[in-house]
Amino acid sequence: RELKETTLNEPLDIVWSLMKHFKNVEIKIESGPGKDKFTPRELKDEKLQQQLIITSYDLLKANDLNTKDVEKLMGLVTGSRHKIRALQKISAIMALGRVDLLKECGKLDEALETAFADTVGVQGNDDFFNKFWNKFGEFRDPQALFIYAGQLNKLPEPDRSLVLQDLRSYIQSVITDKFHENRSTDLDPHWVEGVQKQVSIMTSGSTLNFAKLLRTSFADKHISEEVIQNVTPYLDNPNKELDGELKSYEKELILLAREGAKHLGPLLRALEGYQGEEQEIKTDVNGWISAKMPSKGGLRTYKLVDGDDPCDFLLMGTEVSGSCQRVDGDQANNKGLAGTMLDGHNRLLLLKDPSGKIVGRSLLRLVKESDKSALLLERIYPVTLGSAEKEALLDFAKERSKALGWSLYGVKVEFDGAETAATLTSVGGTGAYQYVDSAGGNQPQGAFVLESSRLHLLS
Repeated sequence: RELKETTLNEPLDIVWSLMKHFKNVEIKIESGPGKDKFTPRELKDEKLQQQLIITSYDLLKANDLNTKDVEKLMGLVTGSRHKIRALQKISAIMALGRVDLLKECGKLDEALETAFADTVGVQGNDDFFNKFWNKFGEFRDPQALFIYAGQLNKLPEPDRSLVLQDLRSYIQSVITDKFHENRSTDLDPHWVEGVQKQVSIMTSGSTLNFAKLLRTSFADKHISEEVIQNVTPYLDNPNKELDGELKSYEKELILLAREGAKHLGPLLRALEGYQGEEQEIKTDVNGWISAKMPSKGGLRTYKLVDGDDPCDFLLMGTEVSGSCQRVDGDQANNKGLAGTMLDGHNRLLLLKDPSGKIVGRSLLRLVKESDKSALLLERIYPVTLGSAEKEALLDFAKERSKALGWSLYGVKVEFDGAETAATLTSVGGTGAYQYVDSAGGNQPQGAFVLESSRLHLLS
């Protein structure tokens, strides 16, 4: 009732009202010096605003925390000299699945170190955790690593132990400043040095082919095989009459392909009744909705990057829509992210906005064609990326191919090109898995073979 009677315009006002309404927690905001409160001046800090919204949302979802628990935690935040970091630690503990540690929490540092050690298996002294926060606390999404660790912890054995070991290797290499060095061992210096350049692109937004997008989601197994089998005949034959036995979300998938964007909302609502294990389709639909939101066209400045920054690698599936390598994705899929990050045969081709966020990306893989080095360009994400932006990334990949003197290939379902007799082989890396779009999913150690019948020569 209280929420309905009040017009709330600012995100933080909404957060405070939700906290009061659902948790009965009052947030103290007063001007002037003193602890145990937020000041109006502090709340003008955009980073603090963002983190307050994130952590408050996490607290609202935590059914195991009562009013007293939340008030105590917010007291730890307002009593801290580093409020953003304190909020990040609360969210990190919850992401690691250790809400129990927050109920009797006296010191956030101790609770987080316990949660981290129990989940990831990293035992560190004070110096380790200081170095850890100095590195990962400065990532564009400081929560990402904890969210990813929490997801990997849900894996069955032996995958859980194997992939968490890969994550430990990644963490250790980042905090010791050896990530690039470890990935570069015995590789061509020209390959590992990378390059970047600024570009201006005339953008007009993306035109979405929903039938094609659905086929991509189906190929990636983002929904159950049963649904795929029920819907595919209607994609193959656009004039086929709808069967009355189709489930509501199956009908909406078909209508989306046939009639377009007006069915995005109805499809998302219908998918609330979908109970299959494969849930990535919901993320795909949300990404398509975001891509259809109005945006201004015109000339935009981006940076094209051939790089291996550890933050970019961690967020390569999170900052773009439609990738099952996002840190909060299904662990059966994103378990391959850790191995991909560790293997120096993989580099990121990125289109980044002025803030450094990834707008579009692909993986460039160093593979073998007989006894020669060659390059494999993976799918460009998001699949809804505008044609001009996609073209810029593809041209950049061709530039890298020419500069390195190695042929560039892509699979036929993703890229147009010339027929080839080449077979590509990857011996893989040290990680337990790598998710390889071109090979159809997670590959043990990242080893795979692509026959010529599946490939196009791009450059």
